Amino acid sequence: MNASLFFEILDGMADAVIVVGGDHRVSLFNKGAEKIFGYTSDEMMGQRLEMLLPEGFRSNHHKHVDTFSRQPQQASKFMSDRGEIKGQRKDGEVFHAEASISKVESDGKVVFTAVLRDVTERKKAEEKLKHSYIEGITSLVNAAENHDDETGGHVKRIGHYTKELATAMGMDKEFCNMIFHASSMHDIGKIGIPDRVLLKPGALNQEEWEIMKTHPSIGGNILKDGFSPYLQMGREIAIGHHERWDGSGYPNGIKGEETPISARIMQIADVYDALRSERPYKPAFEHAKALSVICDGDGRTDPSHFDPRVLAAFNACSDKLNEIYENLK
Repeated sequence: MNASLFFEILDGMADAVIVVGGDHRVSLFNKGAEKIFGYTSDEMMGQRLEMLLPEGFRSNHHKHVDTFSRQPQQASKFMSDRGEIKGQRKDGEVFHAEASISKVESDGKVVFTAVLRDVTERKKAEEKLKHSYIEGITSLVNAAENHDDETGGHVKRIGHYTKELATAMGMDKEFCNMIFHASSMHDIGKIGIPDRVLLKPGALNQEEWEIMKTHPSIGGNILKDGFSPYLQMGREIAIGHHERWDGSGYPNGIKGEETPISARIMQIADVYDALRSERPYKPAFEHAKALSVICDGDGRTDPSHFDPRVLAAFNACSDKLNEIYENLK
């Protein structure tokens, strides 16, 4: 392939292709890059690459590229994978992008090639879709709240509990935000429980308890056709939040990691809030007593019911859970 054809191909690409040397100065800036960033190739020749990054991203960029240079085998996969970053146009606008970086070494010289795609419009569409998912969740949860007077405050607290627990476990931001919304659907199946059972002012008898224990399966059926990630996690939680780590839960009696992590987090949050809340058959417990019941057991609740990792996170952030309860009770 001759050089003129090569550059014609580069300039026909919609993605930005930017080549820099070991000194981080630009030596190639294709037409796609001109369109995305607003600079001409002539303006960028010899300029440092960080001109194209927001201030907050520049130090991380230097760190990653330096690691890539010194330890190519270790860092190669990380830098070559297409990942999300933010770019900055000539007019100062910061935008979402996906980028990958590759490296070529020859005669002791290093050349980096960055291929970058502007994903601003996709991000806007994803955000609109996310809001539509959340609106759908809100409608479902409102239907459940109208059927069960005790649900409202409980649902609000549960979202905050689960997000706090997920954060304490080191889950990524996307998971933490998703469980905040999806956890509100945990009791959606109670829509299918007869009022004589759901709203009974006293303790349930054995027959009524068996009916109540069907609400996870009902919730799973309600959410089974959901295609959004929020509804899919909501279904996991609805079905699994009464399962136990030791297999003594319901509806399926599964144990350990057979229950999705979202439901295992929800389980301990649900138990904590139930202990803190007044019920026809029990008074509201203070935080210290609820903590003792979960961590030490009381004959009915036992630490073996909970995923040890989730239980450790619960211990680590229990003061924050107490604050959530006090603020939203």
